[in-house]
Amino acid sequence: MAVINLLEPAAKLWASFVDALPGLAAASLIIIVGYFVSLILGFVVKEVLLRTGFDRWLTKSKLNKAIGGASLSIISGTIIKWWVFLAFLASATSYLNLGVISDLLFRLVTWLPNVLAATVIFIFGLIVVDYATDKIRHKKMKGADSLADITKIVALISLVLIALGQIGFKLRFAENIFLVIVGGIVLALALAIGISFGVALKDDARNLVRKIFSR
Repeated sequence: MAVINLLEPAAKLWASFVDALPGLAAASLIIIVGYFVSLILGFVVKEVLLRTGFDRWLTKSKLNKAIGGASLSIISGTIIKWWVFLAFLASATSYLNLGVISDLLFRLVTWLPNVLAATVIFIFGLIVVDYATDKIRHKKMKGADSLADITKIVALISLVLIALGQIGFKLRFAENIFLVIVGGIVLALALAIGISFGVALKDDARNLVRKIFSR
């Protein structure tokens, strides 16, 4: 009787393993297929972008400096590869009969694409921000550098908030504070520009008033 009691947990464990075998086999097959499919698609995307001269155009336009001179073709290929692989991985976890562990794995795998999406948003956002601020700096106007710096800071904070929101962080309070700060900056700039124009046009306005009253 004692021997039977000792063997019973082992028998249950073996039965659970046998029951899980079909799911493990299916999940393994999906992961293997997904790995090779993701490799192929990532390679295709990278090669297409390289052959179209996308990296050369970015380098020529000096837009790649926003991402440290890295190859956007390689980055795009890598992101596509992992995105596709994670899609297969999410499908594979549904075949695992591991109860709570399967549920946790599924939640993790379905959340990871949000991280990739946030990465894509941040990378392309950096390029756009760098392009916009560079254009502002080359404008022949007073305070162009200061305006470019303020624009860059505001845009980068916006990018970070958008990326974190995509990942799933709840940042309502931070967003509200940021909007108040941006509103204050915009108001201050508007006042500064208005005062500057007022000072610059002071003499013209005085002459115009004199002409009106001299008639």
